Amino acid sequence: IIIFDSLPCLVSSEPVILSSLVGQTIFVVAASDTSRSQVESSLRLISACPSVSLVLNKADPHLSEQFGKYGYGYGQRNEK
Repeated sequence: IIIFDSLPCLVSSEPVILSSLVGQTIFVVAASDTSRSQVESSLRLISACPSVSLVLNKADPHLSEQFGKYGYGYGQRNEK
């Protein structure tokens, strides 16, 4: 596995060029900083890549309850 990190799609041509050369892209979206139209525009720019996965970063879990909650932890629980 080789990982290339690049600048955001809308500020650089680097992601567009890389998208035509790689087999998979992980597209990271900053939840409160990125509009839907910016995401859609960026995805169109990297559409040459055959596989694009999205990761929602910096999401505030308290803003919406419609998707439920998921959590995990390690160690022992202190039950009283």
